[in-house]
Amino acid sequence: MNILVFGAGQIGKCVAFLLSVLGGYRVFLADKEFDKSCELLKKVDFIKLDAFDQASIVDFIENNEIAVVCSCLPYFCNLKIAKAVVKTNSGYFDLTEDFKDSNKIREIFQNSIAFTQCGLAPGYVDMLVNNAVINFVNIDHIEVRTGALSSEVDNVLKHSCAWSVDGLINEYLKDAECLLDSKRVVVPGLSRLSKDTILGQEYE
Repeated sequence: MNILVFGAGQIGKCVAFLLSVLGGYRVFLADKEFDKSCELLKKVDFIKLDAFDQASIVDFIENNEIAVVCSCLPYFCNLKIAKAVVKTNSGYFDLTEDFKDSNKIREIFQNSIAFTQCGLAPGYVDMLVNNAVINFVNIDHIEVRTGALSSEVDNVLKHSCAWSVDGLINEYLKDAECLLDSKRVVVPGLSRLSKDTILGQEYE
């Protein structure tokens, strides 16, 4: 199976590496520019592609029999890529946190395969919560907090960021889609502020 991974940042390289060592996949890693020196990516084909060039994306997918396209790019690139992928027979997968773009992507993929918001949160965290509560008959309250806390604080935010800084800022500042009291609601970004202390260190 041929897979096209968009975004040669830390997350994209990690996804490409994991797919390449699983076996059974030919992995293409696409970006406008990248560093090919990573020893772990010897089995990965590096491809120069612009996420905003839909014609080139469609051509590459069709000419290389790409089964799945995985976007590891910042949120503002995903809808562009999705609009190209939907013109082909390929499946689509992304890690975005942006619910507005995700809703648009779901609309254009109504008749084909697409999985969006599959990163840490939303994404992996949702699966963890579902797995934890699936066998309960009654649940009164679930509260989930996610983040990447460094063992050594090296910035004023006390936060570790291995993914898109643009995406992180977007997730914090824009309105957020939440489930509150069993209802889907939109709440302002940076609202519902609370402070937590973990191992003697205070976090917001």
